[in-house]
Amino acid sequence: MNRFVQKLIAGAAAVAIAVTGLVGGAPTAKAADPAQPTEGTITITNNDSATYNHTFEGWRLATLKNVTVTGAGEDASINFEIDTTNDFVAVIEDVMGEMTSTVNGQSIKSAYDADANYNGTVNGTEKNPMGFLIDKVFKTGDNATVESTENQWKGSGSALREFATLLAKKTLTTTSTDDYKADFQSAKDAGYENKCKQGFWFLKDATEAATDTNKDKIESQSIPMLLATKLVNPDDQTTPDYAAATSTLGTVTLKANEPSIINKEITKVNGAAVDPATKTDARIGDTITYTLTTTIPDYTGYNDGSRVLQLIDTAAHGLKDVTVTKVMVGDTELTADASDGTDNNGYVLTNLENQNDPLDNCNKPDATVTTVDLAHYVNSNDNIDSGATVTVTLTAVVDSDAVIAGTGNPNTVELKYSRTPSGREHKVPGPTVRVYTYDFSIYKTNMAGKESLSGAQFAIARVNGNVETFMAQETTTKAWKDLTTAKPAAGAANDGVFTTGTDGKIAMSGLPAGEYRVYEIKAPDGYTSIGLPDFKFTINRTFDTDGVTVKTVDYKKTTNTDGDRVSFGTGDTASTATVKNAKNLTELPLTGDLGIKVFITVGVLLMAAGAAFALSARMRS
Repeated sequence: MNRFVQKLIAGAAAVAIAVTGLVGGAPTAKAADPAQPTEGTITITNNDSATYNHTFEGWRLATLKNVTVTGAGEDASINFEIDTTNDFVAVIEDVMGEMTSTVNGQSIKSAYDADANYNGTVNGTEKNPMGFLIDKVFKTGDNATVESTENQWKGSGSALREFATLLAKKTLTTTSTDDYKADFQSAKDAGYENKCKQGFWFLKDATEAATDTNKDKIESQSIPMLLATKLVNPDDQTTPDYAAATSTLGTVTLKANEPSIINKEITKVNGAAVDPATKTDARIGDTITYTLTTTIPDYTGYNDGSRVLQLIDTAAHGLKDVTVTKVMVGDTELTADASDGTDNNGYVLTNLENQNDPLDNCNKPDATVTTVDLAHYVNSNDNIDSGATVTVTLTAVVDSDAVIAGTGNPNTVELKYSRTPSGREHKVPGPTVRVYTYDFSIYKTNMAGKESLSGAQFAIARVNGNVETFMAQETTTKAWKDLTTAKPAAGAANDGVFTTGTDGKIAMSGLPAGEYRVYEIKAPDGYTSIGLPDFKFTINRTFDTDGVTVKTVDYKKTTNTDGDRVSFGTGDTASTATVKNAKNLTELPLTGDLGIKVFITVGVLLMAAGAAFALSARMRS
């Protein structure tokens, strides 16, 4: 392999920077060197979040020849020539022909073919494509990578990254396995120092799970890498200082392509902002707004079409009408349909109803699975902003099938993404958020509590400070809606009027915790309308130690204007307010506020009767 190689001029160390992503010193002029280094090291360190060590296959694409070092320690500097390994010349030239990067406006392969110093046309020389790439393309070409030590990891626009990505798809074979093929591994903390032959190595992550049962433990694979080795001093030469001159070469820390954890929050109820939370209370019919957030993974080195990014939302069967209202990447709002492949800022939405939800404690195949698929976006944009925040806003309506108390009505989220350059998919679960709602009912009886009364009418209001907002509940859907602050008038057709049935009961299920006021606005037939009861009460709940399961729901009167006529049950009837009616004044308790109401009412009636009697007497006279 004794071939002529053009000496790398000032910038050779910068090339090393580009291919390793590390910082090195400037080169010096070439001088004769009696002893050449044959050994080197590549140290690979895991990223901070890795839970396992990686293994790599490595191929030595080129060796370093005529290495010269001057100085020692921090002052040591290096110059060398690149010599492409014969076995890999053809495959490297093949990759050069596929690259879209350019050199001075020419394709890389055309520029290489025209360069006699590298293409083997000079008498007595052999082809040296790696020398050409490092000297003319990676260092100084139109898509050179020396400007940033991070270019090996970010984006797919650099020539170095394009070369490594295309080479990873090729089959690399060599007949000299001892010198030009080796296995490598990584380790945490200080990394793993792999001893190898000196040169430029191409490393491809070959990490696999030991068995099918732990495949999911392989979170990600590193992108293909091109690394120059740190050089080991020849045994018969202690100076110049090879180790110091190449101390920043042959060292790499693997980058995680994992997106940050997917998050989910409840941010609004009926359009009104709430503090982002994982649980909230709501009425049947309320619209809940959920916000999902994650980040765009680093897809550097990923094959075209292999990038996967999906946000998968599963709403329990008590949550219906799931609707995606907005999808954002950073400050860009994506459009709702990319299925025709023409919109690079689009996503594909699927909404599957009647699905199974393992967290739904009703065991009904009635969940809604909504998938926001960003595959087209991440595969059609060349300069994806890795790390950009993805925000998905969606709404769901609390349905009459909602679970009462218990573990609430869960809504889960998963992130599916490709964690290897070949497109291996991986799912990451996000937080579960829950909506809770509670029972409330009225039972109307006579004063003895032994006879159920039908035909009594009630109105109910939400209490917020001194403001009472009356509510109505749709008969079929059981959805609640707000009315006004005016108390509804009695009448079967009026909104907000609830009438007891033959069993004396009214179900007002699906209310959140809070304070309410109930008014009886019409007595049952045969019962007095004097001093009809009204009362305030609160619904309070406590959670079990898991923070998920409702442990207790407490119903408590906050005013006691009706004495013993209004009471809440215990045990299974804790949510039922029993309201008693009197047939006449003699059955009414005449103490407390009720007594005052009755005396006032009777007084007004007597005054009205007296006035009528006086007017009648005057007319007779």
